[in-house]
Amino acid sequence: MRGKPRKLKSLATKIGSGATPAGGRESYFSKGIPLIRSMNVHFRGFDRTGLVFLSDEQAKELSNVTVQASDVLLNITGASIGRVTVAPDEMAGARVNQHVTIIRPGPELSPRFLATFIASPFVQRLIDDIQIGATRQALTKGMIEQFEIPLLPGTHHSARSCSDRPLLTSFSGRCPSNPPKIYKIHFKNVWTT
Repeated sequence: MRGKPRKLKSLATKIGSGATPAGGRESYFSKGIPLIRSMNVHFRGFDRTGLVFLSDEQAKELSNVTVQASDVLLNITGASIGRVTVAPDEMAGARVNQHVTIIRPGPELSPRFLATFIASPFVQRLIDDIQIGATRQALTKGMIEQFEIPLLPGTHHSARSCSDRPLLTSFSGRCPSNPPKIYKIHFKNVWTT
């Protein structure tokens, strides 16, 4: 029995990207509030290499994009578009720049399941497909809100689902790597409407 895919907008309590403080690179500090950039978001996990910091004042200006532990971080622009990971506990309180979106799953959806689904070859191909003919590589908030997430009946998508599997491993059991054709059709329509 197949469940009806649900739009991510209905399963998330937050979807939003940040900004780069005025002054760019010269405005960062060696200590302070972490600013997560696309270079920190990888399929293999969060990478602290190149992590920069903001002053309290700069962080206050970005208070609407404050990271919580287990938020899903998705790169939405450029060559790393589509890279996704789950925010580690130690990044709670960090901010994100305009190249990274925070997706905060609600209680019905495990962050790990969502990140693994987005990292799947199926979804990555769809993200690649939208780039053909585009002048700028970017996923908009509207596109992300329309992602069709396959919540299968009788499957528990709580925080424990898929929690012990790396993002690059194939799905098994409760986490299908090749969603049924109906999901492909629904998801494809997101990009063309």
